[in-house]
Amino acid sequence: RILRPFCMSLTANNHASSESTENEILVMVKYDPAGSLATTAGPQGSNIGLAAGILGFDCKDERLKDSETLLELSGISFTTEIGIIGENDHPNTYHITIKNPKTGGSHWMIALSTGGGAIHIQSVDGVNIDSKG
Repeated sequence: RILRPFCMSLTANNHASSESTENEILVMVKYDPAGSLATTAGPQGSNIGLAAGILGFDCKDERLKDSETLLELSGISFTTEIGIIGENDHPNTYHITIKNPKTGGSHWMIALSTGGGAIHIQSVDGVNIDSKG
């Protein structure tokens, strides 16, 4: 659920036409090819969990299984790619970029999957932080 505020901050000043077919928010998640998420994120449900978090769903929400579809219906495009993340030695690293193509606003973060559904955010927009949950 920690990703929701980042998405909301990018829509606050977005006065797009209701006729627009372009998604309001783009979320791109990059997995490091050296880590386990590159091959397990889809089958183990990490993508579903990220989509649910962006929507602000609780882990007990009945809509969880449909979160990827609901995310797309809400105007948020969610994509994943495998690529080098940079200076990081943790095998389960996420590089998450959130953009609003209409306003040009964006945020990015580096986070680690620490197991059991927990995530450790290490930096946001290049600022080091230490947020676990």
